[in-house]
Formats: sequence, structure tokens, C-alpha cells
Amino acid sequence: MALAGTLEPELCVGPRSGQACGGMRSWRTGNGPGGMSRCSVSSRWRSIGRGFRASASVRGRSVRPGRSTLAPAVMTRSVQSGLASASSLYQCEEFGPSPQSAATIIFVCPFGTSIQRVRFAIRRLCREGYRVMAYQTTSAVFMDADPAILPELISQVRGDIRARIAELKSQDVTDFGFFGSSLGSFILYNCIGREIPDLRWGVFNTGGNIARGLWRIPELKQRHVERGWSLPRLEEAWAELQWPDFGRLDGCRFVFVSSLRDRVAPLSDISQYLESMRRAGAEVGVHEVPAIGHITAVTVGLWKGPHLVRMVRT
Repeated sequence: MALAGTLEPELCVGPRSGQACGGMRSWRTGNGPGGMSRCSVSSRWRSIGRGFRASASVRGRSVRPGRSTLAPAVMTRSVQSGLASASSLYQCEEFGPSPQSAATIIFVCPFGTSIQRVRFAIRRLCREGYRVMAYQTTSAVFMDADPAILPELISQVRGDIRARIAELKSQDVTDFGFFGSSLGSFILYNCIGREIPDLRWGVFNTGGNIARGLWRIPELKQRHVERGWSLPRLEEAWAELQWPDFGRLDGCRFVFVSSLRDRVAPLSDISQYLESMRRAGAEVGVHEVPAIGHITAVTVGLWKGPHLVRMVRT
């Protein structure tokens, strides 16, 4: 099935090895939009990389459990009162045109990355006419080496998304999708299907096994080892999150962005997760991006956001 005119489903083939990636389909780009100059790649990579490696912060303060902090607006912004708990593990801001005139994208930042650092990606989506609800999450989710934080974070973000969607639906808004990067992708992976049926399309900007991904980052691995955690114990603690019960996903369209050179969330790891979504009825594709590692894969995916969204909406 052709998508957006210039996109054709095809076997995912690595640009260097020439080997097929487990039978997964790739929605490969023709001559449409989404190109990025070397200068743009380099500058965005440095920005996201600094945020990924550092603790998520706003105005010099860490976003920790028990605190919800709002960053300065970078474009037209609306923060709905009464929806976010004062004890939340996240913050949320809304950007773009009025919700009645645009599709709404739930946007969740990568681990350790503030909304401010990815404003270039939010701007690009807003310029395409989308309304963006952007979430950034506490760095404590991994830095505190307490696996109980992740399910609580997902529960809080999911509850806030439900409440905001319910309010928008009361205003006759009906078109909802998502764009999640790295940890943000995993959070949204636990929001689709029976949890939030209104999320019918979306982009997983990298994804895979959350415990193994954490274990491949030396600093995070060391923190968990010091607290007595091993990889098998961590996988067991997060098993329900890694294999959620989606219910039915009939009519849903998703795309995973990945790279053969991403060692944190490698392309070779995601086929089993794609199959569970397909068995539930979703149409799921893979879009391979050129990258030298996890951070550059995420950054390229963020830059190509409008193009990737068009892939799953048309």
C-alpha cells in the first residue's frame, strides 16, 4: 500500500550490510520533505546529547518527584489548570493553533531532555498545523535506580493524557496521535490500545527492550548495580510494561524509527514488539534512519517529525 504518494512499504534493508531485517517493512522516503543538512544534524545532536547525558532540569532545578515545574514558553502555549498533579513526575505544556482547527500530537521527550531542548522539533510540527501537548519527565526515573518509579511515571502521564483528551473531546476535537522519543516512546507504547483508545496513529522514535536499553548505558547500569539490581531482575520488574495487553488495535497505524547503529535501542531488537502489535490488528512499519548511535538516531527522528507523522496519517 502506498503512503503519502512517495512512500512505498518494502523490506527493511540495512544500507551497509544489504541484509533484510527480520522481514520487517520499511516505509522508505522518496524525494519528499524530511532532509536535513549536516550542520542541522550536528547542532541538534549536540543539544540533545547534552540533555540526554545530564539530569533533566528547568532553570537549573531538577524535575524530581513531588515537583511540577513549568519552563518558559517558546511559542504559543497553553497550560490547562487542574489536570496536572502537584506531586507529578512530569511537566506538560501545549503549543500551536487552537485544538478545534488541528490534529493533536502527544509529544513525550527523551530521557533527561527538557521541552526547551527539543523546541526545534515542536516548532516544526506546529508549523505543519499540529497542536502539540509536550511532556518532559523526571530524570529520577533512571538516575535514582528505583524501578518502581517507571510504572508510576507511566501511570501519571497516562492519566494526564486521558484527562486532557477528555477535555478536548468535549470541545469536539477528535484527531489524536503521538510522537515519543527514546523513553518517551516507551511511555507511549504503554498508552495505546485499551489504555487510551483515542491514540490511533503515532511515531515511536526508537524503541525496544527498556531494561536492556538502560543496561547499555554505563552510568545508568552502574547506578543500578550499586543498588543491587541485575539485568534479569530489572527485566522481571518491568515485564508488565514491556509486554502490555493492548487489547485490539484495529485501524491503528504506527511507525518505529530505528537505526542499525543504535546500540541502546538497536533495530535488530524490535521485531518481536512489532509482531505483538500486528497480532492486535495494528499496521506497523519501520523507518530506518542514518545515525552513528542512539542520540543521533533520536535527533534525526525528531527533525523528520512532520514527515514521519504524515506517513502514519495518510
